[in-house]
Order: sequence, then structure tokens, then C-alpha cells
Amino acid sequence: MTRKFETFVDCPACGNRHSSESAFQRWFRAQRELDSANGTVVADFDFVIQRYSTPGFGRSFQCVMFLEVKTNKAMIKSSQSKTLSLAKQLLRNQKAGGPRIEWLQDGPKGSWVRVKHFGGFLLRMSGTSPENSEWMEWNFKRINTDQLIRLLRFDTDPITLKAMDWRSNHHHHEKTLLLPIFDPNVTTFHEGVSC
Repeated sequence: MTRKFETFVDCPACGNRHSSESAFQRWFRAQRELDSANGTVVADFDFVIQRYSTPGFGRSFQCVMFLEVKTNKAMIKSSQSKTLSLAKQLLRNQKAGGPRIEWLQDGPKGSWVRVKHFGGFLLRMSGTSPENSEWMEWNFKRINTDQLIRLLRFDTDPITLKAMDWRSNHHHHEKTLLLPIFDPNVTTFHEGVSC
């Protein structure tokens, strides 16, 4: 059964806690046809973080990651963990052992740029923000506020937690992977589309 909405925010003006659920989220949870008992779940990532200008490359090389944030010592739910894992596997180039790098268009009708997608990560805090937390974890590894800022700027590699080596970002050429094309008129797959 679809879980009750559990995300709350504290009003900075009055201090009261209330649900941060949107009208769409309330609607989605009320639809019996979309209940998780029927095999459908909705998940969101709290943040998509993009570094659109990188040292030595400007806008021609960019970095992106998803971030799920848990506050007040909350743990990620099993279903969220599975969704985050699927997204990470889809977005990273697992066979090459690192992030996927793709040529993408920088906005509608924009120039073509290289984008390195690191996948999804979990940030846990003991409080509600870095300012009032005794501890923070990045994928279950303890970090401090300075480290968090470097991670969010991609100055630190979010996977290895080491300093980002910008020099290596233009030397690695990803192999073109041929994906099977499904033709509903034919019962077999054939190679065709590259990504």
C-alpha cells in the first residue's frame, strides 16, 4: 500500500511543522490505480545538482548528479534505496567503472557539450541542515560542511571522495554502445541505435 506522506518542513516564521506535500502528490496518493500494491511507486530526488562551468572547460564540459537528502537522522526507505540504485546504474557507465560521459545539447537549440553524470547519492544529517547537525553522511561516510560544499561544487568527486581531476575529463572517450531496437512487426531484436 502506498505509504503516508512523511516529509515535513518547519515554518521559519512561526516554527510550526507542516507537510510539504504538493497538490499533485496528494492527488497521486489518492488514486487507487496508482497504489504501490499494484506495482507502481512514485519517487523523487530532492535535488539535481549541475556544475555547468568547469575549470579549463567552461560550459563545454559539465557535471550532474542526483541527491536524496534525509534529515533528523532519518534512514532511506528500502523502496527509495532500490529506486536510487536503479537510477545510479542507468546513469553511470557501470562497465567502465565510473560516471557516464555523453554529448548532450545544452538546452533547447543550445550547443553540444560533454556531460558527466555521476548518478545518485544520499546525504543524511542529524538535524535539518548542516547548520544544526552534529553529523552528516555522504553515502554513509561522515563528512563536514566544508567537504559537503566541495562535493556539491564537484571539486570533490562524489564517488571517490577525492579531489576532482579535471585534466582527465577530456581524455577518456566513451565507447559507443549499440542498443537493440525493438520492431513490433518482427519478433527479434537487431542492433541499431547508439548512445
